[in-house]
Amino acid sequence: MVPLLKTANALLSEILNAAQPPTFSAPPVSDAVEDMATLSMTSIGNLTRLLQAFRLLAGVEALVAAQAMVLRDSPGFAFRTQALPRLFVPGCRC
Repeated sequence: MVPLLKTANALLSEILNAAQPPTFSAPPVSDAVEDMATLSMTSIGNLTRLLQAFRLLAGVEALVAAQAMVLRDSPGFAFRTQALPRLFVPGCRC
C-alpha cells in the first residue's frame, strides 16, 4: 500500500504543478503593437500533463476502491470493480 501512496502523492504533486500559470508577467510581442503573448502552447502542454496525471490518479483511486471491496468480503461487488483500474490505466495487470 505504501508504494501506491507514494505514487498518488507524486501524481498529486504533478497535478498541482501543472495547474500553475506558466508565468505571471506575459511578455509583449510585436513591439507592444499587438496583445501580450498568451503562452497558449505552454498552457496546452501543462493541460496535457495535468490530464495524464489525473487519469493515473483516478486509476489509483479505483484500484484502492477495488481492493477495499475485496477486503470487505463482498465478492459480488468486488468482482464488478476488478475492471475499474483498467479503465483508467491501459495495460494495467491488476
